[in-house]
Amino acid sequence: MTEWKGPEPTIATIVYPDGNALSGYSVPYPEKQITKLVALCKALVKKYPNIIRENIVAHYQIAFPEGRKNDPFGLGIVDIKDLIFNG
Repeated sequence: MTEWKGPEPTIATIVYPDGNALSGYSVPYPEKQITKLVALCKALVKKYPNIIRENIVAHYQIAFPEGRKNDPFGLGIVDIKDLIFNG
């Protein structure tokens, strides 16, 4: 039997602009994964300078119809964009 060995999940809730609210379990992203994501994004922005901050979006911002499923929680897109463009 497999046993969970990661951090304890927490319950997270997201409220969409239209008032829809979804709840689910959230496990924090490992720092190593965030570091790799930011490095990849920085490399893409360097190679393709027409990629601008405003065009980087989170899955929940483009997945339609809104509320059809729970999206991954815990990855702050604003913080990630700050690391890509200012970090």
